[in-house]
Amino acid sequence: MSRNRSTLLTSTLESRNAELAKHANAGDLLIISRSQTGNGLVHRLQNVCWAIDDINPDFVFTSSSCALFASLKFQSLHPTHLHTRVCGLRDSYALRIVVCLVDDEDGNSSLPEVNRSAGLGDCALVCAWSHDEAARYIEFFHGCERFIGSSKESYNDDYMTQLHEALSCSHGVHRVDAATLATRFGTFACILRATHKSLLSSPGLGVTKVLRLSETFHTPLQLTSHF
Repeated sequence: MSRNRSTLLTSTLESRNAELAKHANAGDLLIISRSQTGNGLVHRLQNVCWAIDDINPDFVFTSSSCALFASLKFQSLHPTHLHTRVCGLRDSYALRIVVCLVDDEDGNSSLPEVNRSAGLGDCALVCAWSHDEAARYIEFFHGCERFIGSSKESYNDDYMTQLHEALSCSHGVHRVDAATLATRFGTFACILRATHKSLLSSPGLGVTKVLRLSETFHTPLQLTSHF
């Protein structure tokens, strides 16, 4: 009975979004893998038009950015699954994100392996503690990527584009992180003056990234003589 209800709900959602998709530009759509139609995250997407397709990642934001979904419960039962999927992406996407649902009370046993698999595949890892939170992250990343894409097309030399490029030069800081900082703080000067606490409260930024940014901002320049 519950399976029939889930199938009906998924079918209803697909029909609604298929209608919305007719009125959206192709570049505005979030593409979702057919394998994710039963994912509770998909049912909680509210602020984005999406379409189902046969794709390798679970979510495709743009032609150069995507995301994989992982859950700690599934990871504990299938320890090599995420690693295999991350390796399958290879170099198809410049920006790769793993959105991990922390749905296991004993997360300490499987979260390190999720982190390791994401790191080996050069993927950013974001943890969510509910399907609603995971859905908000997917919407946020999709919005950021659309903003970055439109900025590059229309304003190649504007201030925000230069700010994104400058911030993403720091090792381990992705374009999404740069867009997050630019949106929250507004200017490079405000980012420089921000405290560690305020930087850490930004979505997607952990201790390691904040320390790298701080090191980049405050390490004195060294001139190397070639004579």
